[in-house]
Amino acid sequence: MSEPLKLLKNATICIGFQKRPETVNILYTDKIVAISEQRIYRPDISEAIDLHQKILVPGCIDTNVHSYKGKAPGFPELIAETRAAAVGGITTFCDTPEADDTVVNSVKKLKAKLDIFADKSFIDFALWGGIRGNDIPLDKDSLANLFRAGIVGFYTSTYSENPDFLPLSYLAINDIISSFPNALLAILAEDAVVVNKRISGMNTKKRDTIEGYVHNHPAEAERLAVETILNLSPNALLHFFSLSSADTVTMLIEAKKAKRDISFDTTPHYAMLTKSDFKKFDGYLKTCPPVRNDSDRDSLADALKRGKFDWISSGHTGYPAKQFGKHTFHGIPGMQIMVPLIFSEMYFRQNLPLGLMVELTSTAAAKRLGLYPEKGSLKIGTDADFTVIDSGNTTKIDESFFISKAKMTPFNGKELSCRIDRTILRGQTLYSAEDGLVTTENIGQWVRAKH
Repeated sequence: MSEPLKLLKNATICIGFQKRPETVNILYTDKIVAISEQRIYRPDISEAIDLHQKILVPGCIDTNVHSYKGKAPGFPELIAETRAAAVGGITTFCDTPEADDTVVNSVKKLKAKLDIFADKSFIDFALWGGIRGNDIPLDKDSLANLFRAGIVGFYTSTYSENPDFLPLSYLAINDIISSFPNALLAILAEDAVVVNKRISGMNTKKRDTIEGYVHNHPAEAERLAVETILNLSPNALLHFFSLSSADTVTMLIEAKKAKRDISFDTTPHYAMLTKSDFKKFDGYLKTCPPVRNDSDRDSLADALKRGKFDWISSGHTGYPAKQFGKHTFHGIPGMQIMVPLIFSEMYFRQNLPLGLMVELTSTAAAKRLGLYPEKGSLKIGTDADFTVIDSGNTTKIDESFFISKAKMTPFNGKELSCRIDRTILRGQTLYSAEDGLVTTENIGQWVRAKH
């Protein structure tokens, strides 16, 4: 049975970084059939929606999601998190390893993770493999098989407080770079020596305060870790997650000029908030690394505007709010608000080019992670994944309406100059502003990376 033909009329799109937006009509099934500036008429079109020149971009991708799976039968938390993503305009996410027994470090664990996600993910997903200090000595044959199986790359960190996800030494990272030269290694980078030295010099009571936490995780730790890793090998294929400091970003921009094969991202909270916001939000803004000074925030925001970051991610952690506070997590809940937040701030208020917004929210990540052109493009014959954004309706972030189990955000109450109008995955509308979630079917599929 063939897929029904559908039509989106008068969509404003931008194909190509330097090109101007254009108004088009898009014919699609589960794949994109045709895109034309001319009227499309077919007697077999089952549904036609006039977007009235609303912005349409390739389905947005979030590359750094710690999807909270919980322990309840049926994994209702995972279902909730991925539905929150759809409400936020995201059609594909990359699952980042958690410190539990679902870390994907072998083909066996990959199959186990796929079993967890089967019929439970509302949107499509790709998977990071995880390499921990716990995995030393490495089973390199097993990791090679895992990479060939279709993960997007390997994720690790150089600092961790969790005994179930021990950090890697620089020596171990160098070994991975040498052993898997064609595999992208994504790193959450903080120098363990710098952090641990500060922690050891502080009493326990102060260590648990916000002020103590910020003191123990200085920008120097991030900069030194990134610099050390860059110096391990000139040919390393690297990605740096969740950058927070101006000095680190400046260093990486210069490394790119020197033709290093690197990419890096940041999150909305690093580009919009500072450590002065800690008192207002308490533990709800406790991320690793922490947000920084005004100058760091401003430098990161400027780098985003100039297209120096490869993409933006949420760093989403969907733990229930009661689990935040003294605990250190890699992120905060963000999948439901990231896309409308950055389009509101960067596109509609600061007039950044639509082509740049497409790169930051979809295309650049898809290309780097081996998901393109099926994801991150508007090419004929690829998945009909669309995120539609409406500037004709303003909205206010209200955490009480979050679908995520973590119903909290430091952006609560913020006025946005746009909203997500609809989210379409492989031709099926998952969410619309008018009707909310329009299906309860978890149709998410694994997107195997092509290397």
